[in-house]
Amino acid sequence: MATPAPASAPPRADVLAELRSTLERHHRVVVRGPAGVGKSVLLDRLKSEWDGDVVLAAYPGRTGVPFATLAELFADVEAGWLDALTPPRRAAVETLLRLREAPESGLDLIGLRLALRELLRRVTAANRVWFVVDAAERCDEQSLDLLIGLWRHLPAHRVRVLLSTRDAELSGRLAGTGAREIAVPLWSSTEIRELLAPLALPHRQVSQVCRASGGLPGLASRIGEALAAAPGDAADHRTAILPLAEAVTGELLTELSPRARNTTLVAALATHATERQLRQAGCGSAHRDLAEAVRLGLVELTETGEVAFHAEAIRDALVAKASERTIRRVHRTLAQVVTDPVASVRHRALAADRRQPELASELDKTVPVAQRTGEVALAAELALMAAELTPSDDTAALIRRWLSACQHAGSAGRVDWVERAAKAVCDLSEDPNDRLRARMAVIDAVGQDFGKVRQTFAAAESEARGDNRTDPGLHAELLTWMAWRTYVCDTNPSEVLSLSRRAAVLAERGGNSLVHMQALTMVARMQRFLGLPGDETTLRRAVAVAPLPVRDVAGSANFLRARHALFDDRLDTAREQFTELLSLAERLGELKSLTEVLRSLAEVELRGGDCQAARAHIARAMDLLAGSDLSPSPVWYVAALVETHAGDRDRAMILARQGLASAREDNDVVFTARNEYVLGLLRLYRGHAEAAVRSLRETAALDDRCGVTDPSPLPFHGDLAEALVHTGQNEAALAVLNRARDTATRLGRHSVLPRLDLAESAHRIAVGDHQAAAVLLKRALTEFTHYGLQLERGRTLLATASLERRRRKRARARELLTEAATLFAECQATPWRRQAETARAQLEHQRHGAPDEIAALTAGESRVVRLVAEGATNRQVASTLDVSVKTVEASLTRIYRKLGIQTRTQLAGYRRPDEPGA
Repeated sequence: MATPAPASAPPRADVLAELRSTLERHHRVVVRGPAGVGKSVLLDRLKSEWDGDVVLAAYPGRTGVPFATLAELFADVEAGWLDALTPPRRAAVETLLRLREAPESGLDLIGLRLALRELLRRVTAANRVWFVVDAAERCDEQSLDLLIGLWRHLPAHRVRVLLSTRDAELSGRLAGTGAREIAVPLWSSTEIRELLAPLALPHRQVSQVCRASGGLPGLASRIGEALAAAPGDAADHRTAILPLAEAVTGELLTELSPRARNTTLVAALATHATERQLRQAGCGSAHRDLAEAVRLGLVELTETGEVAFHAEAIRDALVAKASERTIRRVHRTLAQVVTDPVASVRHRALAADRRQPELASELDKTVPVAQRTGEVALAAELALMAAELTPSDDTAALIRRWLSACQHAGSAGRVDWVERAAKAVCDLSEDPNDRLRARMAVIDAVGQDFGKVRQTFAAAESEARGDNRTDPGLHAELLTWMAWRTYVCDTNPSEVLSLSRRAAVLAERGGNSLVHMQALTMVARMQRFLGLPGDETTLRRAVAVAPLPVRDVAGSANFLRARHALFDDRLDTAREQFTELLSLAERLGELKSLTEVLRSLAEVELRGGDCQAARAHIARAMDLLAGSDLSPSPVWYVAALVETHAGDRDRAMILARQGLASAREDNDVVFTARNEYVLGLLRLYRGHAEAAVRSLRETAALDDRCGVTDPSPLPFHGDLAEALVHTGQNEAALAVLNRARDTATRLGRHSVLPRLDLAESAHRIAVGDHQAAAVLLKRALTEFTHYGLQLERGRTLLATASLERRRRKRARARELLTEAATLFAECQATPWRRQAETARAQLEHQRHGAPDEIAALTAGESRVVRLVAEGATNRQVASTLDVSVKTVEASLTRIYRKLGIQTRTQLAGYRRPDEPGA
């Protein structure tokens, strides 16, 4: 049966807002979406908001009883409603409600129609009436026909209607009553992860649940709960998912006609099923069958005409119900009708009932074809099948094919497949180099989660040291991976340098130019972070060793060179280099490299002010990530950064928290610091200065723990200083700025300096040195313009406008705010545009004669003013701003002194100035 979203599911604020708005304008709405997408939760949430209205609700079952839904809707009518009806009409309603025996002639349908219409007209004279029907596709036809007639003849503003259905045809039929359709989209992986957060599942299991549930929260919740109840790491997600999927889809599948069930099974087994392909495979009524499956919410048809299942678990459950003989028969049929040679070979392989060396050889040839077209998961599946179809006595071919499967499964980010293939290699091969390659494929596949492969590392190290047949190039590759683990998890920079330099020597001796380049790249990375000389020289040497990497684009010298251009705000150079690397990663079909390049491009475009491009890049990276077992924290960090500046800051907070939890789970210090940094930014922009200080100080501590000296990779110093200013810690802020400025100047990181100028201007304003602040802001604006940092330029305009307002130059402040709003609008930086527009509106509509002293308040003090003016107690203000009560009391003392007042009542009369993050 269809699974409702759990009651604990977080509300979908965007969908709810659209529903409220549409109901307000049109009064009648049909909420449509597949079974289990959470329509019931939305309806219940809206119902809870209608206090004082008359709500007639029904939750139809599949009883088949005529007028059952109508009777349920009117079951709770007040007795007095019926008193005013004429006896025949009252008798018709009482017969419907089983309050009297039905006459031999049956229910008086005409009398019932007239009675209900009259009854509703009387009730709506004094009350607003809501009809709420959940799962309206289950309504009996008689009820539905009568209700549609009623709704057509009664005013929409008095008789409002809210229904949910998964049936598009029913939605179209209800449009005749004036109802508007709202489509409920499948939940994003971010929303599913937020839903599952209380279960504290490892992020890889959550990734598996996201893939299995396909954005259906009810199914995700049930699978997640089953996994949480399973014992330890031994829990096999498929063992939990398949029975649940069968239970969830059991009733829906039984509703399918036998012919539609067969057509849907063929679609589930096809590579890229279309209606035409299904007809060619013998499903002559494919159009009607697919419409039936769509109506039940099992599948949808994409814009290209392909059949897409809403959830992997639904497709798997459908296949699980079929016999092995049926499945092989379908694959044999599909192999004959598909035109794509890769799909044809795949179907023949899946139809095979024994090992076939010729078919395995054909599969070998199709793997690179799928890889080149970007279907990395398909390439991995084909490689695995090639190994499985190889005769067991052909050990050499088996080892070669299992190693190929390791590589391609790693490129697809499927850890379970890599582990399976690697185990086969280690069981079969006596060559330490084969076993080392297999184990390193597992290490490569886990991304940042090196804790998951501690035993694999130990076995690989033992392999490399214990056998003199080990290829020095492979040993060098292992040392490079050990350096990465030390960099990400152990934060021992001197050990990273030592391992990388040893790897470079071994790789050069073994003639492995790729690993030699990777090792030199890691040396250059650490030299830059530690502020050591020679990083660019080392990087040029690495590029010369291997100018074009044949794999692992994200570990290449060219990738690090582009990252350095980003750190230095040479945006045109960084964009050009990353764009070239994107083409290479797409050609090689490496999922991890693709996500790394895309997140880097998103950072470039965000700094340059092209927020639309930044959102497109990070959205693609997140889509790729959703289909893999890769560590999500690097992509979520950038996604949170993009949302912070260009989107929804509530969503940014969710992403940053998820990224932080994932990084901590992986023991990844690098991205723990970065996700903590975004949380600090969000808290700063929302005016929660003390919480921002805590997050940004934690970022600084983690950076120090990593031994990072260079302030350019993660330029948090100015934000920390600004947060310190807002909490009244001016001397501490100045110390942070001076230390960062000295380091940036010594290392030649000139693009960091204007960020420090912008932060120092806040310090100068706080201590009353407006002239120095103006000089700093002017210099920062010039430098941000030079580097093309549009968002930073806009922020500087906001800060300058705030300063001019304090200096009572309101006309100039208005000009600057207009310029900032225009710039942010061009960048599509929505939160910043709103802040500029709000500040401008406040300035333009400021109460005539209001005191200018308010402009002397800091942003944190302004928030205190607003909350106190709204009637909040000191304790409530402290809770809202995430600060102590003593801090609030101290702030109020300063505010009273600045404004020359003595009471909270006087404070309520002042307008607050512009706030960051408003």
